[in-house]
Amino acid sequence: HLGLQGGFNSVWILNQNNYGFQELEYSRTFGFSSGLAFGYNFQNNLGVQVDINYATMGQDYFDISKDFSNIDANGDNKPEKVDTYRYINLSYVQVPLQFRYQSIRTKKQIISFHAMAGPVLGFLSAADMYYEADTTYTGTLNLIPGDSIDYMVPEFFQTEATESADAYFSGFDLGFTLDIGADIYLTKQLYLTPSAKFYYGLTDINSAPTRERRNDIETTEYTGASRNAFGGLSLGIHYLILAD
Repeated sequence: HLGLQGGFNSVWILNQNNYGFQELEYSRTFGFSSGLAFGYNFQNNLGVQVDINYATMGQDYFDISKDFSNIDANGDNKPEKVDTYRYINLSYVQVPLQFRYQSIRTKKQIISFHAMAGPVLGFLSAADMYYEADTTYTGTLNLIPGDSIDYMVPEFFQTEATESADAYFSGFDLGFTLDIGADIYLTKQLYLTPSAKFYYGLTDINSAPTRERRNDIETTEYTGASRNAFGGLSLGIHYLILAD
């Protein structure tokens, strides 16, 4: 079978790496996926499916933090905490390699059910990351310069140029996916596939330099791998190629 599919997801980066700054609270973040599916059943109810998808992931954050504040409103020579936002937007080309099980469907039935699971190879295609904070204590958000973030990463601090966002993230993401849904037949060979999909990353999305901390300033520790994850709803349309 061949198919087109798209989905809407709640996306997460589990275990944030904030490069030694204060960790921020998680905000609800959404992404989408779309792509092609190619499948082959070697038995009536067993087969494999390979997808090629474009998927957006990432995480938004908000908290009250003093990391980017120079305001000493109380006169105690200490910066005040101000509204601080962080946005991470990641785009991947994902290739899920899935084992597929489907329920047996009689000629009179128009619906069968399926479950698929397997590894996912993910390749980072684009990355964007930026911080905003009320640095003037006036309710106006200001963009934090990229070199202020580079300052916290020893390798990036040593170079004159400001690093691009994709330097902060690994170019490869290995994960695992689960897909549970239905096959609704419109004709003998054309069917819709509404389903619930879940993804969990198995590898660290942080690039190697961002896992290091500077020795000359006090920072929070690197607490381990950050992983992509999402859960959402998908809808596809597939065409079944029948054997003679």
